[in-house]
Amino acid sequence: MPARASVDERLFALVLALVATDRGLTKAEILSSVHGYSEDYREGGDNSALERKFERDKDEIRELGIPLETREPRDEPGNNQLIRYLIPKRAYELPQDVRFSPEELGLLTLAAEVWKEGSLSAESRRAIIKLRSLGVAPDDPLLGYAPRVSTHDRAFAPLSQALEKGVVVQFRYLRPGGAEAAQRTIAPLALYQFRGRWYLTGTSAADGGERTYLLSRIVGPVTLTKQPAPRAPTDAAQRYLRELEGIWLANEAVVDVLPGSDAAARLGHRYGTAEGATRLELHYADVHVLADELAGYGPEALVVEPAALRDAVLERLRTARTLHESAVDQGPPPVGGAASRGGPPERRAERGATPDRLTLLLSLVPYLIVTKVVSVAEVAEHFDLDVDEVRRAVELIAVSGVPGSTRAYDPGDLFDIDWEAFEDEDVIVLTHGVAIDDSPRLSAREAAVLITGLQSLQALPENDSAAIDALKAKLARGATGAPAAVAIAAAESDETLATIAAIRRAIAERTQLAFDYLDGEGNREHRSVDPLRLESSDDTWYLRAWCHLREGIRTFRLDRISGLTATGEPIGDSAAEATLPDSLFEASPDDLTVELRIAEAALPFVADYLGAVPATPDGDGWLRAGIRVAHFHGLKRIATGNAGLIEVLSPQAARDEVVTWADAAIRAYEAPR
Repeated sequence: MPARASVDERLFALVLALVATDRGLTKAEILSSVHGYSEDYREGGDNSALERKFERDKDEIRELGIPLETREPRDEPGNNQLIRYLIPKRAYELPQDVRFSPEELGLLTLAAEVWKEGSLSAESRRAIIKLRSLGVAPDDPLLGYAPRVSTHDRAFAPLSQALEKGVVVQFRYLRPGGAEAAQRTIAPLALYQFRGRWYLTGTSAADGGERTYLLSRIVGPVTLTKQPAPRAPTDAAQRYLRELEGIWLANEAVVDVLPGSDAAARLGHRYGTAEGATRLELHYADVHVLADELAGYGPEALVVEPAALRDAVLERLRTARTLHESAVDQGPPPVGGAASRGGPPERRAERGATPDRLTLLLSLVPYLIVTKVVSVAEVAEHFDLDVDEVRRAVELIAVSGVPGSTRAYDPGDLFDIDWEAFEDEDVIVLTHGVAIDDSPRLSAREAAVLITGLQSLQALPENDSAAIDALKAKLARGATGAPAAVAIAAAESDETLATIAAIRRAIAERTQLAFDYLDGEGNREHRSVDPLRLESSDDTWYLRAWCHLREGIRTFRLDRISGLTATGEPIGDSAAEATLPDSLFEASPDDLTVELRIAEAALPFVADYLGAVPATPDGDGWLRAGIRVAHFHGLKRIATGNAGLIEVLSPQAARDEVVTWADAAIRAYEAPR
């Protein structure tokens, strides 16, 4: 064995040792014999530093969902030195009845892609690594489709962790329509996304009643306490979604929209709304949330009823107008200059970080057992790795093992490969294995991520909903614990589904599309495009295509497309050779620099606009941030839709546009009816 172990080697060695034992190992046995600890162990000496390292390693292994168990001695309960640790194989290995076909793995791979740009991207990536250990190559059942679920709400990651751990949380919450955030102590029950917004339902510590919270209105950090919280059933999120759907259907507003406007296009595409009308009947779950949205549309959308909604919108418009008519306190400019348009860079786990590498090592072993003889290149393609990463992983596995009966690593206690085939032919043949025989189970969180991703795919008509439900049940059986209650409501209008189906056919047939498009500045143009990919971000759908008018890759919102027709013309060479950028929206040298003053409570509302440069404190719970935008048209929506919480500071032309926008809407509301 190598003289000094890396973190990956130590964790791998610890898992192997705890899987291999039937009776468990005491802390002293682990520290004195397992590679990564034993080199620094002092018999009869001070091993407190090693013990702390072991405690951290235990936590990390459990965070990955590996079922590390403890067994107390019957004669001396509570004696930490005599507690035995083990990882039971039955709890670690994937059950024999949980296997996946190429079609199912194709769907699961797509379900994992849902979280590619979210805070659960690491969990989805590790889940796919584990599933690929089965040795089955996934099909690609949905050509040209890339679903995405955003979790820009900073509260999402800690709340999902709290659900998995079953603990109470604390946070400050800004009620819709309120001005001051109040402290909340909640036992979380479920997380779910409804109409593009994330919600938390939990039990209030104040009175024991169930409460529902918008994650975008959670202010500041979420604190996980050590107080246990009751576990909700796995279907709890679906139940709360149904309840919220009932509230949404029961509340109805009548809104007049300006024909041909952005409000008419986007509100007219809402699920449950009559298409093409200028007087719309909109469903809603919360009057304040809808008021924020409608205020953003300014004079393009005027509330007829109910009166409470009309008054709430008018109040927001007046607040925004007054704020932007007043003199500006410029203050110091944002530190670091303006940020780029297109959203913050993802804080993904660094590729090859320890959790991923440990998952790969534990998954690569059963894969090599199943495949028997496989090239390094084939492994790299199967696990989506570089060939050098594969070689390093194989070399580490080949010198790893378990401490045998002598508490030493004898040759028979180590993995072994055909070194000649590996070094001369770049072929991997596992000739001797230890401890691990089958693929690892998914953690409860990894299973929840894939199950939630599958829910987003059920909106597509070509998917068999019953088959996806069966696949979700299979994932739950293959997890180390009950998946957390997380869900997504998949509800699209019939027109949106028809548009999706037409675009999907054109992508599959590699033929052109033509349509009229209403751009972000309110201009309508006829476009002819070569469709490349459909993407969804929460409840908004986009088409990525080569635009013949602009002679480049462009992104189109489906709710701004009208008159879609399939021309039957084959796509051109430019589209066939084009490379799609990772981001939906790319910054342009022609973008305009804008400075905003943002209340801390409103920071999540502009998360998509903020770049790598952090907002700087501006006193009394306010922040300043520089952003870049293509035009001022979207700024007036942000300012009026978040009235009193977001102020455009500069340039003056942008402030004037907000005033003009709000004033036009106010005059329309105040005009005799």
